[in-house]
Amino acid sequence: GEHAPADQRSRRYLEVINSEAQRLTRLVNNVLDFGRIEQGRKQYQRQACDLNQLVRDVMARQQQRLVESGMQIDLQLSDEPLVVSTDRDALEQTLLNLLDNALKYAAEGHYLQVLTARSGPVVTLRVCDRGAGVPEGQWEKIFDKFHRVDDSLTARHPGSGLGLTISRQLMRDLGGELRFLAQPQGSCFEIELPDKGEPHEA
Repeated sequence: GEHAPADQRSRRYLEVINSEAQRLTRLVNNVLDFGRIEQGRKQYQRQACDLNQLVRDVMARQQQRLVESGMQIDLQLSDEPLVVSTDRDALEQTLLNLLDNALKYAAEGHYLQVLTARSGPVVTLRVCDRGAGVPEGQWEKIFDKFHRVDDSLTARHPGSGLGLTISRQLMRDLGGELRFLAQPQGSCFEIELPDKGEPHEA
């Protein structure tokens, strides 16, 4: 607040600047990746990756934003390691895009769940909230480039309209899928990846 010590205020300002710089970097990366994907020039570096550890790393780096959002975080990670063969940067970018979406549009719900699990030959990562949700007629349209849900929340949160488009294509290129799951309240997005990175059957 106004009466906080100067060094505390300075640290707070630096945290805000750092957070915004990271957000703008993701925005730029989304636009650049969109161009590469459209032209078939996107390259991937597959490696063995523990999905649970990746989620922990990303959530730790986003801790400041999450705390300041006032969001209740429900982190439910599988008890067993979930090792996938994937491009770690692409998977992180997808998770960050989903977290950005949740923080933008789920603020009034004050609840964010991140869950990992194994389901047969695939592993799944879900990001769910209790916000305004997505109207039924737009469940697939939200993955179209530049499509944005038409409501007052969208107007208050400018963005590229590319995050979900790119995220789905990244996951499909890596043999997985990104889908929207209907639920009674809020939104839920599920990343699905094959255990050993086999091509995804459409």
